[in-house]
Amino acid sequence: MRMLEELAGRLDQYNVFAKGQFVMWKPGLKNRKFPDYGEPAIVTAVLVAPIFDPSENAAGSPYFQELLSLVIGVFCDDDFVEYRVDGRRFEPVEAGSST
Repeated sequence: MRMLEELAGRLDQYNVFAKGQFVMWKPGLKNRKFPDYGEPAIVTAVLVAPIFDPSENAAGSPYFQELLSLVIGVFCDDDFVEYRVDGRRFEPVEAGSST
């Protein structure tokens, strides 16, 4: 139960993001295939109002009514790809980080 409390608390830790900032998954909160843990992504947009993915309309889906608040870009298979993600699951990459 302690781990659940810790992860729920981590999800509630608020960060302010800006276009051009590097981010990565908070530990234990990755819920998408990309990017990998420890792989930096770049914020390409901060959505003024979070959106829902209308294709995820089944209550049994882990993405059901997930608030998507950031657009991030990653390098995937030699291409730049953008994803809409829940910003609560990301943290800034510290300046001087080797990632």
